[in-house]
Amino acid sequence: PMAKFQLSLIIVLGVSGFALIYSFRRWQQRNKSLFEENQILRNAIYEIQANFDTPKFGENLKPSCVISGTKAHRKELLRQLRKANSRILILSGWVTHYGFDGTVRETLEKAIKRNAKVHIGWGYKLKASQNRSEFTDAERSLVEFAKKHRNSVYLAHFDNHSKLLVADSTCLIGSFNWLSNVSSKNDELSAIIEDNDFVDEL
Repeated sequence: PMAKFQLSLIIVLGVSGFALIYSFRRWQQRNKSLFEENQILRNAIYEIQANFDTPKFGENLKPSCVISGTKAHRKELLRQLRKANSRILILSGWVTHYGFDGTVRETLEKAIKRNAKVHIGWGYKLKASQNRSEFTDAERSLVEFAKKHRNSVYLAHFDNHSKLLVADSTCLIGSFNWLSNVSSKNDELSAIIEDNDFVDEL
């Protein structure tokens, strides 16, 4: 009986020892793998930070002017479009027939004749229950306008709530929906920034 007990004990200890060694080696391999993955992620983060250093973007930048009120924004929109010679970028949540009206189309066409390239983005995403699949008449009018000037006007329809106007080296950032708002009673506020490097980066 003692011999059998000792043999059983040796087998149990041997199996247990093997299991411990195997588990320890698996643990070492997993730790090594996690460390390597962690290092890869760290390197990726450092690379992203190097390519997009947010504190430096627009650092010490001051607006040259502030626009307040709906009428002032509409007036400034037309003024910027009339003086633009190289590039125009408009981001607006929505497009309406009174925002993208005949005056805006005519002003854009004159800018196009001055060789300005026009980029327009819109498409505020509604709640799932309010989603619509078809364009409005105003949006279709914008698409037709782009087709008419296919070498100068570029459209992007995406989930957008940004309100941005760029004309050459000037940009306006604020609350005003450039292609949908004309006479709202709500207050609007935007800053005008005149800095070519900032606009290029933006």
